[in-house]
Amino acid sequence: MSLTTVHRQRQQLRKEISDGIKERFIPPSSILIHWDSKLIKYLTGKVDDRVAILISGKPDLENPKLLGIPVIANSTGEAQHNAVIDLLREWKVFDKVVGLVFDTTASNTGRLKGSATSIEKTLGRAVLWFACRHHVYEIHVKHVSDSVMGKRNSPSEALFVRFQKDWKDFDQEQSNLVLFDWEVNDDLINVGHQVLEWATGCLASKTFPREDYRELVQLTVLFLGGTVPDFRFRKPGAHHHARFMAYSIYFLKMQLLSYQFEMSHEESKAVKEMSIFIALFHSEAFLKSRLSTISPAVDLKYLSLMQLYKQENLAAATVAIKSVHNHLWYLTEEAVVLSIFDSELDSALRQRLVEKLLTIPRPKSYAPGKPKFPKINSAGTIIDYPNQLTTFLGPRSWLLFSLLNLGDECFDWMYTPVDSWKNMAGYKKIEKIVRSFEVVNDCAERAIKLISDFKDTVVKVTDQEYLFQVIEDHRTHFTSFNKSSLKNL
Repeated sequence: MSLTTVHRQRQQLRKEISDGIKERFIPPSSILIHWDSKLIKYLTGKVDDRVAILISGKPDLENPKLLGIPVIANSTGEAQHNAVIDLLREWKVFDKVVGLVFDTTASNTGRLKGSATSIEKTLGRAVLWFACRHHVYEIHVKHVSDSVMGKRNSPSEALFVRFQKDWKDFDQEQSNLVLFDWEVNDDLINVGHQVLEWATGCLASKTFPREDYRELVQLTVLFLGGTVPDFRFRKPGAHHHARFMAYSIYFLKMQLLSYQFEMSHEESKAVKEMSIFIALFHSEAFLKSRLSTISPAVDLKYLSLMQLYKQENLAAATVAIKSVHNHLWYLTEEAVVLSIFDSELDSALRQRLVEKLLTIPRPKSYAPGKPKFPKINSAGTIIDYPNQLTTFLGPRSWLLFSLLNLGDECFDWMYTPVDSWKNMAGYKKIEKIVRSFEVVNDCAERAIKLISDFKDTVVKVTDQEYLFQVIEDHRTHFTSFNKSSLKNL
């Protein structure tokens, strides 16, 4: 059998498997759309704009489903819109869309020509706008870093390169670590104790989707003076602009080992300031950001904490506050209603949220359009966290319930005390849907990684699409290569 025959048979088999996946696909009752674009360069030198398009829809879809990674003419909002709409129709989920999940680039969020705006317009109805929360919190911390460290001019900063180069010479015993100085004002002391309690609890529960998340929490605990059983420093890895996670880990390691790592006075001061910011304000907010129902409260708390941070670093806090005001996606009328299902909030506040919502007439229709951010004057006003959440409710707060298309019997719980909600079928049904909302765009980034890894395996775009479906299906069935998984081969 010739290599050509083998190659042709493999292509045909991939097509058959891919076609079978699409034929067996059962559209969920409601979905969120995820997309992300990237310029892909092949070994041949050819360059294409590709956009990864996925949908999520728990509980019907256990994991996000890849629809495709088509070639687009360019990375404009219009081109991405066309690709998204085509695949929604191809997979017969056009009328199932209740929300959009996106990175906050201008091509996505532009009021007139952004892809989100165009997608919603083509759908012909208003849907929920969920800016990727990982992306948003990385924007916040990057702005603070630029304020403290100065703007970064290259993917490999000299300070990080030096630290990585000197790593082999460090004594990594935990007896001489440089920790957080608790000689600060009472407000920051309280924040530190609260974060330490939260982070210690995270380590005890051992629920981390990624190992770098675990490492960030471990370093936060160490920096705040806590104990991490069986801890060992990990060798510094790659660092680049795409993700600030690596930067956060670098800053904390450099500070903890700063008694050995030679830095100038300015560098030492900047690393210390960034470590304080990451430990007290960034780690918890970032790692909680993927949870939909607590998103409004987390954002409002973050804004209130920046008021306290002014006492530590006025310039950096001011930059952070400005960044938050540019990304109030989860404090809009449409999204703040998620707080009703936030079990971490006081029951009385959740009751007030529902009572306030019931005083607002329910609109008969909702015009499509980019959500309007609330006006929060945080210049000299103290943020009333969390009670201020009630002030953000409005007529469009009913949009979520309208999109779910549920009968009136599913809203009986709104007229009862909070303590009884968990026993009522209507509340449990809505809560299950809302809690499962994927408000991060990590799945689209993983799809971009997929095409980056396999872009040169086959040449034709159609054959690539078949291959991506086969790989995704395989990874769904075989999540690891341990013995228990391999027995299913």
